[in-house]
Amino acid sequence: TASEASPQSLPHTPTTPTAPITPVTQGPSVITTASMHNVGPIRRRYSDKYNVPISSADIAQNQEFYKNAEVRPPFTYASLIRQAILESPEKQLTLNEIYNWFTRMFAYFRRNAATWKNAV
Repeated sequence: TASEASPQSLPHTPTTPTAPITPVTQGPSVITTASMHNVGPIRRRYSDKYNVPISSADIAQNQEFYKNAEVRPPFTYASLIRQAILESPEKQLTLNEIYNWFTRMFAYFRRNAATWKNAV
């Protein structure tokens, strides 16, 4: 119908780039104590604050249990990844080495690979 707008009758806006309305200001590239004064208190995990590995007591204490029982361990992926890296001689691991550590240390991860690999 004549009352409907066709693509040819719609107004066209230019496609050339224009300057931003508000200039972008470059903030500090490094976070420093001075740049964080407005952030507020930061909470850290005890293990992060004091660089205490989680497995010293938690994983090692129940190591045989986790290796054999298909029970999901009560640790975050981040803490498990951290522990795997801390246990490696070079203190660095490839993603595949992290996967291998997960499956070597926990029976749960041997059976349920599809559910956890993307999260890691």
